[in-house]
Amino acid sequence: EELARFAMQHVIDDGAVAAVVLAARTHKRSPALLLSSLDALCNMADDQDALSTMVTEGATACVMDVLSNVSETSAELIQSSEVELLQRALQLLAVLTECRAAVPMLTTIAGTRSLLTTMAIHSGIISGGAHAHFSEDTMELLLCAAVALENAAFDPQGVQELQEAIVAVTVSGSSNEGSC
Repeated sequence: EELARFAMQHVIDDGAVAAVVLAARTHKRSPALLLSSLDALCNMADDQDALSTMVTEGATACVMDVLSNVSETSAELIQSSEVELLQRALQLLAVLTECRAAVPMLTTIAGTRSLLTTMAIHSGIISGGAHAHFSEDTMELLLCAAVALENAAFDPQGVQELQEAIVAVTVSGSSNEGSC
């Protein structure tokens, strides 16, 4: 385990974080490459320096793009082909929001809308299903999303912005059928 930690630190020190974030941002429309990039970032996210680099290099924006694209997709498509990508994006978002610099991306109206829509789709609210039983995948998705929201709520400015964004999403969603 120490050898693995040493190897990971060497990879991080050699600039892997910036390279992986760049690959993810450059190839947003390639689900396989995006998933591999998000996997790699999740594996490096335990390192605080790597986490800070992820945020400054734009990993939060990349994750929010994934959520935005998925929240615009039909629930059937999400359930079949994009669940793993969505899981990885939400896992990374939960970790990224531990870094206060990542919180503003989540607390924008668009960011909050994407996250809440994703949560709604997977809880069955939008797809019309009242799920009596959630799958493990669904529970993990919802838990990661909740952790990201909780992390944002620990920041006094973040909680205010999050409240405003939730109100804006709720108000606009009440006039748009199929939205949160």
